[in-house]
Amino acid sequence: MNRKIKVLRIVSNLGIGGVQKQILSLIKNIDSEKFMIDVLAVRRGGKLETEFSRCCRTMVLDLKGKYSLIDLFKLFKVIKRGKYDIVHIHRMEDILPLSITACILAGVRVKVIHHHFPYKWLSKRKKLIEQFFTKSADWFVAVSHFTSKYMVERLQLETIKSSIIYNGVELLSVSDLRVKEDIVGIVARIVYFKKLDSFIRSAKVVEDIRRNIEFIITGTGRKSREIKLKKLASDIGAEIKWTGEVYDVEDVIRLFKIGILSSVEEGLGNVVLEYMTLDTLAVASNIPPVWEVIIDGKTGFLFMPSDYFDMAKAILLGLDNCSLRKKVVMNAIKRVESFSIKRTAEATVKLYESVLRDL
Repeated sequence: MNRKIKVLRIVSNLGIGGVQKQILSLIKNIDSEKFMIDVLAVRRGGKLETEFSRCCRTMVLDLKGKYSLIDLFKLFKVIKRGKYDIVHIHRMEDILPLSITACILAGVRVKVIHHHFPYKWLSKRKKLIEQFFTKSADWFVAVSHFTSKYMVERLQLETIKSSIIYNGVELLSVSDLRVKEDIVGIVARIVYFKKLDSFIRSAKVVEDIRRNIEFIITGTGRKSREIKLKKLASDIGAEIKWTGEVYDVEDVIRLFKIGILSSVEEGLGNVVLEYMTLDTLAVASNIPPVWEVIIDGKTGFLFMPSDYFDMAKAILLGLDNCSLRKKVVMNAIKRVESFSIKRTAEATVKLYESVLRDL
């Protein structure tokens, strides 16, 4: 192809989230001489809109419904006018049916669906709708082997071409390592499957054994859930610092001696990669997608999901055994080289070029 390949990435919103920040980093690492990547959010709101607009053409439609003909027409016009070679849809919330339908009507050559999480459906009807529209795509991308296998089995996607493209992070020079205070933190959206209640209970167990340890929760979510978690911390006497949503979350992670992932479900666990590259000991739930990143005792510590005593045990091991912690952190820095954003960009470019070549 003698011209730039035109790509549209569709997301639900431009808020401070793992998917959005991943796309931002990716665009900055893809050759702009070969690719023109636009970003479209179908919902208004999001603190990353300004940053997106600095590095690519950014559009916000603020669609109202799942199956509105008016919304479909708005989306169709944007896609048709853009004459995109590839539309890359990030499976977030309920944007899939409208996005795929608009792409088909606009005659898009390649439709890619990107799954970041092993989703569950509230009804058989919703699952069948997702299955139908996913099978209408030309390519399926997942962020881990676990997520790919899960979605392929649940949606019977064996006939669709697929790829696994790991999320990537910017790598830290080893010379940037620093001495850290005894701070244990977690970066997570305040949603049920992140199991922040386990983190809070584990903090209390550790605080009863060791003094002068600071516990931090960074993230936001439904106010009602946040209030419930703060009440839990107060009721059991756990001392937790809440930062709320933070734009430059890397600056917070740099403070952590230990970073926690307490989820019982994840697509990959991108925050674990951020911990590892920012010389923070990663302590995570022992769930399948995390196995693709952490080797227990070598590049991080694993604990039984929802078992806050086991989590506390891993935290105390990381705090008490300085030599082991440093060894694991150094191993993690080497391990995370396999998850660099440059590798993610290379895999994405390879995918785009191959799907267009195969047409």
